[in-house]
Amino acid sequence: NYEVIIPLRREVICYYFVSGSIDVERTNFSGVFDFGEGDCDNMATFTFDTGEVVDIVLN
Repeated sequence: NYEVIIPLRREVICYYFVSGSIDVERTNFSGVFDFGEGDCDNMATFTFDTGEVVDIVLN
């Protein structure tokens, strides 16, 4: 399951979302997928409920 907790925003000139967050719940993990604060890039982070943060390169 997932829930958008901060609205996802996309700019016309950017291929990926530039901001927003999604709360993700799976059987074996859960956390928050964060697209950032507005930069037009291919980076995001995933913060597990345990507090571990992983940088994600979108492709």
